[in-house]
Amino acid sequence: MSLGVSLPVLGAAARRVFGVSAPERPAGARVQSMAIEAGMIRHAGGCCYNVDLPLSMFGPAPATAGEAVGCVIESGRILGPPAQLHDLIRLRGHGGYSLWADPKLNRVTLFFSSSDNTDPRTNGRTYGVINQSLQFADDWNHWLQRSWKNHSRGAYFLRRGGHAVAPPLYASLGITDICNLKCGICGSQNMLTPVNRRHMDIGVFRRVADTLFPLLITVELNSRGEPMIHPHFTEMQEIMLDYDIFTRYQTNGTQFVSRKLALLAKTRGDVSISIDATGDLFEYARTGAKWEQVDQGTRNLMKVRDPQRLGVGLYPTLTAKTIEGAAKLIDWAVDVGVDRIDFHVYEPIEAGVEAAPSQRQLDDLKRGASKVDRRHPIQISVEFEIVKAGTLPPVDRPAQMRYANIPRPVDSPSAHPEYTCMAPVQNVEIDLDGCVCVCCRTQDRKLGNAMSVEAFADCWFGAEYEAIRASLRRDSTVAPLIETCRGCVKHYTAGSGIVEFAS
Repeated sequence: MSLGVSLPVLGAAARRVFGVSAPERPAGARVQSMAIEAGMIRHAGGCCYNVDLPLSMFGPAPATAGEAVGCVIESGRILGPPAQLHDLIRLRGHGGYSLWADPKLNRVTLFFSSSDNTDPRTNGRTYGVINQSLQFADDWNHWLQRSWKNHSRGAYFLRRGGHAVAPPLYASLGITDICNLKCGICGSQNMLTPVNRRHMDIGVFRRVADTLFPLLITVELNSRGEPMIHPHFTEMQEIMLDYDIFTRYQTNGTQFVSRKLALLAKTRGDVSISIDATGDLFEYARTGAKWEQVDQGTRNLMKVRDPQRLGVGLYPTLTAKTIEGAAKLIDWAVDVGVDRIDFHVYEPIEAGVEAAPSQRQLDDLKRGASKVDRRHPIQISVEFEIVKAGTLPPVDRPAQMRYANIPRPVDSPSAHPEYTCMAPVQNVEIDLDGCVCVCCRTQDRKLGNAMSVEAFADCWFGAEYEAIRASLRRDSTVAPLIETCRGCVKHYTAGSGIVEFAS
């Protein structure tokens, strides 16, 4: 696990190279650091990569081969745990590393893996080695303390139960269920049961931010409406920028104007735009939107965004009708310069009149997308299958995005070895009133609120949350505690050997 911790003061050289700081130098020991360039790295099988380093960097040469003392840094964050078996690094990765000194060859070989098992030669992150231990780097039993202590009230969280339960890493905030469009393909805006649509009060947002944001690595503004029409949206953007928190936006693309656009350009995160087609077909699918406005707004965003900080992609919904315009949409996306397109298939909604595309239509789309000029960096996927590889910009995405927040079979790359679903372990869903739910599918089950440190501690460390987590362990002998979870586990783990609980 790689953690973004606040490190004590280091010498200027290492601070320039890595953007981190180290403890005071031990008497007589010279702090040395070395940046690892992509050309120095070799693939060593599986998740493992290696780099040869000068033995002299690590002090007097040892009499025999063995582990050397040092710390590995990935884009300003400590990698770890250290001193891992090389076969384990190849098999599991996720930041594990070993510094292996060989006096006969006069070198130390670093065997390491990136925090999320991406290729360190191409993932856009910076890597380096320091010949000292940094803060808690050799004491991974204290990672919970480090995480909770990112918060000014960290000691309180630890007293309440943080020594045994990790803080959440992600939060999905529903800041509004009002939309400026009325799209036929949107289940949120076409619910048969009347909904009292409203915005989250800005005071609620501020209190949730004060409670949760110091703990989180990602916030997603994912609601049943269009988040960018919130009357206090720019103030919310300013708050998220103050915390420098990685933010995911889902938007229909109609609000890329003035101050909102300027603040988006400064954001560290991802923007996912719901554009299903171009021209008249887009306006058919997105009722109330004007293609000319969305086209120009997206182009304006691409002009001002910093590709080091903000990724921009399309999230088109494929119906039997909109898929007819998929080829033109790809051409437009290539012209505009968005980073990726993630096509997903429409699922029929209550009282809906649209139909899902046929398998023939999907196969035709995949073939067509695969023929896009390979030299263009855009990445295209259809139903999570990458059909045209691309080169995404080097956005500094959180290194800890390791496990999926949905049920996964145990052999899935994003599966946790102990939990069928990680949502109650690392995710919180926050509704319009600041209440806490496990995920977007369980919003009818309020577990508490995040309006204060005390209220969130009551919730996060409470008996109900703990029972939900226990029921979603892989070794659990009982059905998931929440009925909705039972159907979700069935759906996402079908055929994986997971017990199919009766709903």
